[in-house]
Amino acid sequence: MFKSLMTATALALTLVSSTLASEIKIVQNDALNALSPAAQDRLVSAVRAASTRWINAFNSGNAGMATAQYEENAVMTATPFGTFNGHREIEPFWQNLIEKGFDDVRYIDPTLTVIDKDTAIVASNWKMNNASGIITNETWVMQADGTAKLRIDEFAVTGE
Repeated sequence: MFKSLMTATALALTLVSSTLASEIKIVQNDALNALSPAAQDRLVSAVRAASTRWINAFNSGNAGMATAQYEENAVMTATPFGTFNGHREIEPFWQNLIEKGFDDVRYIDPTLTVIDKDTAIVASNWKMNNASGIITNETWVMQADGTAKLRIDEFAVTGE
């Protein structure tokens, strides 16, 4: 019974997170319109999937998997905490938050802006169980394997 409940809970969490990522509003601009429908779908789908992986990893307490969604040399600026360079600095930041009991991150009214065929920026308000804030720049970049990873992550904590 307990195992079934845990499996159902994990599935519900995945569905909620997937739904949030699928609700990203696509900003219409010249860069988006310059892409073929197939190229648009490739980029938008990859960013949605990567964002969902990050949300699910954080919410399940897996700092390593959350960090894996960043490029190896990514730069993360978390106001007011500072700037973190690469996996070696980013993972301990997320691990520390997870160990302090932070979870249940949710994006509120996220937008996706295409920059070019391989790059898109996500911006959003966010909230979790113990904090809230704003994401001003999640720069997602397509990788050789067809996935997207974070190159730049800029966000601020603005409240509890």
